[in-house]
Amino acid sequence: MAADKKLPVVKDAPAAKPKPSPRAAGWGAFTDGGAAPRYLVAARAVLVIALAATIPTILGVSHGSRILWTMCVAALPLFWVVAGYHVWRRICPLAVVGQLGRLLGRPGTRKVEGWLTTHYLYLQLGLMLVGMSFRLVAGNGSPLWLAGFLAVVVVAAAMVSLVWSGKTWCNLICPVGIVEKIYTEPAPRAAGGVEPTSQCAPCVACKKHCPDIDLEQGYWKEMPETEVRGRRLAYFAWPGVVTAFYVYYYLVARSWDYYFSGAWAYETDQAARWLDPGFYFATGVPRIVAAPLTLIVGGALSFAVFALAERAWRAIAGRRLAADATVEAKAELARDVRHQ
Repeated sequence: MAADKKLPVVKDAPAAKPKPSPRAAGWGAFTDGGAAPRYLVAARAVLVIALAATIPTILGVSHGSRILWTMCVAALPLFWVVAGYHVWRRICPLAVVGQLGRLLGRPGTRKVEGWLTTHYLYLQLGLMLVGMSFRLVAGNGSPLWLAGFLAVVVVAAAMVSLVWSGKTWCNLICPVGIVEKIYTEPAPRAAGGVEPTSQCAPCVACKKHCPDIDLEQGYWKEMPETEVRGRRLAYFAWPGVVTAFYVYYYLVARSWDYYFSGAWAYETDQAARWLDPGFYFATGVPRIVAAPLTLIVGGALSFAVFALAERAWRAIAGRRLAADATVEAKAELARDVRHQ
């Protein structure tokens, strides 16, 4: 009798990794449940330390304000373009503060609803105008005011994380978010879909069409009529706002030397001069009015220029489409005649 054949032994499949809990805290939350690559975790830790050192640097280093504005902040757009949207979103130190509730094991659970979910770009653009106006009035040269401003921003991000879920701060409130979008979207995924995302682990669905999951898909799906208006306003106005920001240095001093010399970064009494003349040609307008007015006018002019260009392009494209349709109709008619 043949020896009994033993059935093949099926090895136990490796146990699936447990999914991170929404209330996972500490190092697990900091590393996105282990999903974040080590180099990104290291970069995140370094930038968090840098953020913690920002206020002491501003207050204790004579060139602190100038280093922040002309080196750190000025380098961000280049980093976004070179490294990509998702890399920055995973290492941004303010984004880490915006997840403080999750890191402490007390994440916010409320979700933003209503007007803000589709018109958040208005809020972000408005907050960016406030921040840029603050720079021109007090934050460029006064270490105390600049440090206080940064402290307020950090506290606001932390408070949002304790009340609202996920990346509510980053996606719907943070004024830098609008600039990130302008520079990077609608960037397609890398070939083969191997590009890492900046999705939370686990996802708590804090935002519909989350850009941290798929930036390109989020861009196209956020295109109902209500969202188009906000995006159109932000995109068309932003070049003018940036241009007006730098032009204001000339409008207040009547010389470009004021900007290029970097003197604005050392005006420690800047905040006390907010009622000084805001324009060299209109001395009755104080700085606190002139600075935001310049940004708003610059944004309005930029929007008007791009809106007119858009209208002209649509008219040209419409005529081309009509001409192409006429040619196609004549060709179709000629084919029908030949077949008769």
